[in-house]
Amino acid sequence: MLPILDNQILCFVYYRFYFVSSADLLDILSNGNNPSAVAKHLTKLFDSMSALKFEEDSEGNPTKTATAMYAKDGEFVEFPDICDCNGQVEVWLNRLLDSMKATVRHEMTEAVSGYEEKPRDQWLFDYPAQVTYYVDFFFI
Repeated sequence: MLPILDNQILCFVYYRFYFVSSADLLDILSNGNNPSAVAKHLTKLFDSMSALKFEEDSEGNPTKTATAMYAKDGEFVEFPDICDCNGQVEVWLNRLLDSMKATVRHEMTEAVSGYEEKPRDQWLFDYPAQVTYYVDFFFI
């Protein structure tokens, strides 16, 4: 089974698969059309990301549209634009990565403009931790 997975890995356009175990990779690939099932592996694919928030349909079931992400420490960050998790798992995981980058860029822009407008103790808690760390470092 392992040589088959190794050959499949070479074809993927998603480099983070190289860092997960064969069992996890098999589970990710077999549940690729079910983003909620793949989400349990996010901690193995992304540093400090633990879950995604999905839109819900009329019956309360999660759809394939992510609206936000949760960090391991519980921090919640909404995406400025929704992330479509349809299609092949390696494709929508790349879209997720792009959404994460766009979110950090958006939050950085907001944090820089708000740095001098708000008291520091309020400003620190208005933006994600990664953003406040880097923006604060920039202004010191």
